[in-house]
Amino acid sequence: MSIRLSFVFFFSLLVGIPSARAQGPVFSDVDTLSIPDQAGQGGQQVAVPVDLVNTFSVGGFYLRVAYDSLALEPLSVDTTWRSSAFELHGTILGIPGIVEYYATSMTPLQNAIRPGSGPVAMINFMVGNDVQDGYYDLDFEDEDSTSYDNQLTDSLGSNSIIPIMVGGRIVVGEPTGMAVSEPLPVTFELMQNYPNPFNQQTEVVFDLQAPADVDLAIFDILGREVATLYSGYAGTGRTRVVWKGKSAAGEEMVSGIYYYSLKTSTGETATRKMAILK
Repeated sequence: MSIRLSFVFFFSLLVGIPSARAQGPVFSDVDTLSIPDQAGQGGQQVAVPVDLVNTFSVGGFYLRVAYDSLALEPLSVDTTWRSSAFELHGTILGIPGIVEYYATSMTPLQNAIRPGSGPVAMINFMVGNDVQDGYYDLDFEDEDSTSYDNQLTDSLGSNSIIPIMVGGRIVVGEPTGMAVSEPLPVTFELMQNYPNPFNQQTEVVFDLQAPADVDLAIFDILGREVATLYSGYAGTGRTRVVWKGKSAAGEEMVSGIYYYSLKTSTGETATRKMAILK
């Protein structure tokens, strides 16, 4: 048995499930793992947090993050204030371009990560001395199409939960010019808002293949439009819009499930679900 297989099997035993594949994962449309963008310079160390928004008590988690091995060198992975009660944790750095990390507890009911938001792990990278200024992606990545390496477990160890995953990047130096600009989208896409669920504000991102007039609106569970986030022209590429959880009349929206819908003048439509927790 390889080191990695032994590592994953050990984690499965710790959280009390036979394995994610055997148990069958539960896919969450609310709980989110994300990597916020970080800035750095060649020859410097950069600490990259892995943030978790969770609506249930988390008894353990496993991460598999891909990085550019020609530009970055992972040094270590640490727990944070949210995961510091997990006395069992470990890191695998043996695969170039991949960081794997787990954290859990022998008593997850007592030491669980309570519902909320904030970092659960800190990945420490060294940026190469000769790395050019630019954007270097960090993405949650499964080993193959049949595995779910990035997962959470509940405090009972009875469920394996696959969260929404939002990658980030390390911005080295001061990138300029076309060589480091964001690539043009190959598809129309309305992305999952982040954070989700949220309290004060959330960001909605969408990609367009070509310029178009768009309408981005928020609806309650009865289908009533409660707010307009964006209405008008949007160019090719990525557009980011922040919603502060208020209605069109400026009133604070109550806790609950809402939907946001994007329509374009070229005929594309997409709808996703979000949640407000007060």
